[in-house]
Amino acid sequence: AAKDLDVDGAIVTIVDDMIATGGTICRASEALISQGAVEVHAACAHGLFTGGAISRLDEFVNGVHAANSLQNPRAVISGGPALARGVRSLLDDSS
Repeated sequence: AAKDLDVDGAIVTIVDDMIATGGTICRASEALISQGAVEVHAACAHGLFTGGAISRLDEFVNGVHAANSLQNPRAVISGGPALARGVRSLLDDSS
């Protein structure tokens, strides 16, 4: 069951670690729109986008954005700088 959220008139972004079929994002988007959200966007670290997920998502969300951890047509967010900062921090701590 959808939670009662205060999203009336809001632009909402759903952030998930991975999008495979897109079913969860589509259901969440439906719930948000029914509660008054004016736009819903989705973002993820790993975009698998299997089984027609992109076309399904295009019906339910205003935009889909994914990190470039996997090659896919929505890989627009570079994870490289964050990864480099993490590695640098680990190396600095060990010296």
